[in-house]
Amino acid sequence: MPWDSDSLLQQLELGEDSRVEFKEVAFSGNRVRAPHRDAIADEVAAFGNTIGGTLIFSVSDAGEVRSMNREQMDALEAFVGEICSDSIRPPLAFVTQRLALPDGSFVLVVEVEQSALVHKSPGGYLSRQGSAKREMSSEALNRLFQQRGRSGQLGPDEVIVAGTGSNTLNETLADRFLSSRATEPTTVQLTKLGLVREDDSGVIRATVAGVLLCTTRPDEYIRGAMIEAVRYRGTVLGSASQHDAASITGPLDQQIRDAVNFARLNTRVAARKAPGRVETPQFSLRAVFEAIVNAVVHRDYSMENAKIRLFIFDDRLELYSPGALPNTLPIEAMRNRQATRNETLASILRMLAVGDIAGAGDRQYFLEQRGEGVPIIYEQTRELTGRDPEYELLGGAELRLTIPSARPPVTGIEGEVLVSVAGQPLADAQVVALYPNNTWMEGETDTFGRVAFGFHSELPITVFCAAPGHAAHVERDWHPPELLSVQLEPLPMGGSAVFTEGTGHLPDLTGRLNPILDDLDRMYLYAVNVAIDDGKQQPVHFRLNQPLRLTDVNGFEWIVRFIEMIGKSALLEYEPPTHRQGTDEQS
Repeated sequence: MPWDSDSLLQQLELGEDSRVEFKEVAFSGNRVRAPHRDAIADEVAAFGNTIGGTLIFSVSDAGEVRSMNREQMDALEAFVGEICSDSIRPPLAFVTQRLALPDGSFVLVVEVEQSALVHKSPGGYLSRQGSAKREMSSEALNRLFQQRGRSGQLGPDEVIVAGTGSNTLNETLADRFLSSRATEPTTVQLTKLGLVREDDSGVIRATVAGVLLCTTRPDEYIRGAMIEAVRYRGTVLGSASQHDAASITGPLDQQIRDAVNFARLNTRVAARKAPGRVETPQFSLRAVFEAIVNAVVHRDYSMENAKIRLFIFDDRLELYSPGALPNTLPIEAMRNRQATRNETLASILRMLAVGDIAGAGDRQYFLEQRGEGVPIIYEQTRELTGRDPEYELLGGAELRLTIPSARPPVTGIEGEVLVSVAGQPLADAQVVALYPNNTWMEGETDTFGRVAFGFHSELPITVFCAAPGHAAHVERDWHPPELLSVQLEPLPMGGSAVFTEGTGHLPDLTGRLNPILDDLDRMYLYAVNVAIDDGKQQPVHFRLNQPLRLTDVNGFEWIVRFIEMIGKSALLEYEPPTHRQGTDEQS
């Protein structure tokens, strides 16, 4: 924060604390003689490794100001810059501020932000505790490395596990990762993979990744390297309500298989009678698979006795993963960004075949595209339940994912949509009702402006309404059996339409339109025998509500705007070019 003379004088009265350190400076002419550069490096690094802080130079521990001149202040600022670049690894950024006090004396304020990395100074790895600095314990240091980024440091899953040796890894499990054509010794291959490493004495030891992937009981070497799974009756956690429980051990890929299978066996699958049997699972097994893989790969294995916990209730699934988010990634960024704590584990699971696991879908390996897991969890959960999963960071040391349960299917829910214009019912309007999983039902309004649908669940419905001569309308989160009333606005000389199968025709336009919404929410338009925007190369990328000029072989033109796209269903409006141009000129 910026300081002023009043706030500085107040701090001098209060003294040092967790965020403020006073440093008296001695000069020999204009050269800094004290404090020693190592002492400054230790203070700066300790602030960076903790929550950040401020060094106020030219102030004694008692809060007395020892003034300096302009040349001395220049020398001191350069001195601090050299220290932060040369004596701290990796180098640490800082901000300076020069302040003049009412008595005419000068001080130099150096602000240090909490760093995204872990920094080593001449005194070692230090942290700020109260008004003093302390060397971090190995456990605290390991945890900090996993919470923040690294520069030239071993990853947390590359650390040697105490008590292991060259024979710790199970030969059969390790062979899965070795090249059949390699001429190098097995130990060399395992070292390159990060599964073993030489210690300071030259002895081969297993790493965290090696123990987790290549031993039958990794929890014997790394306490807590397992999954505790419990199925509870009802919605409240308690030993009396336990229905089933399992302590899942083994190499990580086996833990994933067994945990997904536990979830599959302990969740309901409801069915409804229809022309064919339609089943509704309690949870998307694809989302469960992705969640368990993410937990296993990204958890903090340095937290002793901390297990992954999988709890299944009647109304939700909870998955607890030890450790804060790596690299200080905020919860709200998880959907679009991915930070990997255990790079070695992730890289090896990208080449380990999944085999036959429920929920794996058509993927070949446990991990494929980086960062795809969380978006899949959101997408699959939303489609099945109409609600989003929820991530929470508990106490800064444990990540909880809650996946809501799908409601059992119901029968006999009737929903009616009333479409009108200026208070009068509109017949022959096109109405499409879309489920969160992008399936749909279609109907046309009768002479009373009504259309009825029969629904099999209580999921929120999105409704597209369209009609010639009228603007398009989107209604979101409709909950039948409530009556939905839709008021359409006139669109003279134009109209609106819904394409439900990724393709469709417009009135008077010779040709077919094929709008596409891809998995990254990008929209494209192909057109058969129709030019787009005077002949742009197809497909043409577009945004919602962007005008597109369509011209057919006869010279007939529409200006088209896509109002919404969900799955393969598209809602659009069309107008003649002259009408839209006139409207735009008037506006």
